[in-house]
Amino acid sequence: MSFSQVVLRIGTSLVSWLVLFAYGIWLSVVDTAGCTDVNELFALLLGAAPFAVGAAVAVRATRPFADIHRMLRWGLLPLAILLILSAPAVWDHLQQVTLDGAGFCTQQSQAAWEPWWAPVQVIAMVVVLVVLARDFLTAGKSLGNSEH
Repeated sequence: MSFSQVVLRIGTSLVSWLVLFAYGIWLSVVDTAGCTDVNELFALLLGAAPFAVGAAVAVRATRPFADIHRMLRWGLLPLAILLILSAPAVWDHLQQVTLDGAGFCTQQSQAAWEPWWAPVQVIAMVVVLVVLARDFLTAGKSLGNSEH
């Protein structure tokens, strides 16, 4: 493999981890946003969900490099903690906004995309955790056999 391919694979994986952590941090602080900032942050997170799923798949770019992949896959643990800590906020929005029809802020009317926000986040969180956990578990088995 050429040097440029190695750099591209490692860079792709590192940027993917950064995207996943940014998504997890924004999702975990979503309840601290005031009503003036709520539409921008929630809309940003709605658009970031597909990128987070794509980033979870792109983390596998370092699989040909067993040692590097073995090190980077441990990023799942803090990310899983972030996503689990943000689950109650997403669940609250799922109940209040999607099921009860309230807006994110009670003073404002509900936007057309608001009922879709929480289901999209739940799906994205589950897909990210499943993809990364599957990669974490299978990489440990397949990479563990290649140790010297």
